[in-house]
Amino acid sequence: MKFRLLPSAASELRAAALYYETQVSGLGHDFIQEVRATISRISQWPEAWQPLDE
Repeated sequence: MKFRLLPSAASELRAAALYYETQVSGLGHDFIQEVRATISRISQWPEAWQPLDE
């Protein structure tokens, strides 16, 4: 399964990571790593979750 982030989603992801980084050093990096791990799990097992629509 392939995926891509829309430019607006990528921008929002960067903004969230920057926000977390301002709260606790390293938290922005951890956030990005968790997003990547989640995307990887979804890519490996795409049918493990309930579909959003038909």
